[in-house]
Amino acid sequence: MGRILRRRHRRSRTRNERNRNRSRTYCADILRAEGVPRPINRDCDEYPFAATHEGSAGPTTNGNVAVGFILWDHNEKVGTDLGWFVQNYRVLGSEPLSAAGQLHPFEKLYVDTPN
Repeated sequence: MGRILRRRHRRSRTRNERNRNRSRTYCADILRAEGVPRPINRDCDEYPFAATHEGSAGPTTNGNVAVGFILWDHNEKVGTDLGWFVQNYRVLGSEPLSAAGQLHPFEKLYVDTPN
């Protein structure tokens, strides 16, 4: 699924927006290439999720992401559900280094996952 970014951290919010903006650019590129207008009541959806390090603007994606248009309210609901899951099941974000270049205090609690 990708490594979740910490929700309340300003850098994470900025990265989420960069991921979403890049995905929207990809969706706009698709519409331009196909010569069709933006679908009504549809939202640009992306995978990996905007809330992950591997999102559309991530340094390791090299454009290897999937985007498409889905119903706007479905996309909002899934985003809300993902936020709820992360909050309620205490999914820890991955920001391994602090601003001072030291390991985050919760680093010992992170679990490495296979790539």
